[in-house]
Amino acid sequence: MSSEHSQRPRVAETNDVAKANGREVELAHFQGRLYKHGRELLARDPERWLIPEELELELAKYAGMRDADRPKWLNEPDADAPIRAAAELARGDFKDEANGTATGIAGAGAGAQATELPIINRYGRRLRELVDDGLDSLARLNQAGPQVFDRAGALARIKWIDGAAQIEIFDPDSLVLTLDRAANWIKDDGAKQQKTEPPERVVRSMLKMARYQFPSLRGIANAPFFASDGRLVAALGYDPASGIFLDPAGLTLSGQRELPGMGGAHRGSQTAVLDAIPERPSAEYVRMAVTYLSGELLADFPFATPADHANAIGLLLTPFVRPMVEGPVPLHVIDSPQVGTGKSLLASVVHIIATGRNAPTGFERFERSEAGKAITAMLLEAPPIILLDNVSRHLMSGAFAAALTADTWTDRVLGASRMVKVENRAVWIATGNNLTLSS
Repeated sequence: MSSEHSQRPRVAETNDVAKANGREVELAHFQGRLYKHGRELLARDPERWLIPEELELELAKYAGMRDADRPKWLNEPDADAPIRAAAELARGDFKDEANGTATGIAGAGAGAQATELPIINRYGRRLRELVDDGLDSLARLNQAGPQVFDRAGALARIKWIDGAAQIEIFDPDSLVLTLDRAANWIKDDGAKQQKTEPPERVVRSMLKMARYQFPSLRGIANAPFFASDGRLVAALGYDPASGIFLDPAGLTLSGQRELPGMGGAHRGSQTAVLDAIPERPSAEYVRMAVTYLSGELLADFPFATPADHANAIGLLLTPFVRPMVEGPVPLHVIDSPQVGTGKSLLASVVHIIATGRNAPTGFERFERSEAGKAITAMLLEAPPIILLDNVSRHLMSGAFAAALTADTWTDRVLGASRMVKVENRAVWIATGNNLTLSS
């Protein structure tokens, strides 16, 4: 680091910070916010904000607008000095990063150290300030690609289990780990600095917020799909317009990159490469697809009538066009008068094509007392397909009937007191012998 660079004013380094009184802590924290805001402005429009006067005026305006967190020093005669210092540091670090000589100073709090992560100082801070900083750190984590989402009014993330992406609602433990990965949390009173963890009260408050400003996660797709606007979505990862996360389990999409936080470790050894999908398939391309669907895939199933064969083709296609359909889709019932006709196999073929995995079984949990809880748990995970396999009796669940005809499902979360409202975007399949349904 050059001697000139070392002489620049630094966030939270004032002559009397060692006194560790409330004013210095407050000053250090707000300088950190000014620095962060300045860096965001520079990233968006460096040609404008690299001009010293422009950035200082903007940061002064930003500081004056934050009435809820307005520090007392803004009313003092020398209030422009820390604003100038934060602006100068933001400009200097931005230029150094462009030249490859950055020190990486970031964040708020006394005694900020060189780091790639923001620094959050817990000392002498209000709960609302720490919650705001925690949310800011999660938003920063999302800059490399969405990793934290809003799922039905709850904080959520994507978790890979056995190579498959699944939606997981944050609990206190998982949120602590994510916040610790998103920022360096410290206690610094100006005289002594200690490494620490995100406070429990901050974590629990973040989980209880009424609204989040994170991307809305509507579901997971495991193969390219058609969005509600008619687009064919084949890009790996989160699609903002549809709110669907595409993770093609068992498939490698031609020319696609890995996703943040995946590192390739979730991929199984059995993968296939899917070539780029043409915008306008040729007639031969379409003919081959129809032959494969109606011939090779379904040729050995003993359908009772041509209508049953046509409905099976419709079931195969439904998961790929489900996002285009507003509202529920009909329950698909695979029925036969005896065992051994291939009902479960047909359901598995549909599930493997849509998700790359065998269909999970054991979903016959729709007793009257448990149906609502089972439905809520499954819909929160947003599976593309929900299979009720080998139903051995009359389906008489009122909750099940309500779920099949509802755009959204509202119920209490199992093990919690809060209610949740979640979209019903699944394709429902039931198999059984001589299966009958309630009216």
